[in-house]
Amino acid sequence: MTLARIIPIGNSRGVRLSRQVLATSGLNGEVEIDCRPGEVTIRAIQHPRAGWDEAFALMAARGDDGEVDGGLTQQSSFDAEWSW
Repeated sequence: MTLARIIPIGNSRGVRLSRQVLATSGLNGEVEIDCRPGEVTIRAIQHPRAGWDEAFALMAARGDDGEVDGGLTQQSSFDAEWSW
């Protein structure tokens, strides 16, 4: 656990995080801040598609990237030209 003080920063207040705290947490750039009574949580932003490239590459390596609809996307008689 690390202790810190809330300090004035311009018209606001803040907490300075030491280099060691930043290195241990891995925080860098933009962060997400969650506030509750008596508690502030700072965490790295979770990108919604993080890891997708690696997951798709693994699927391709396993041969698990085929059609999921069993070939239903082929043209059927219902798709024939309609006349009105």
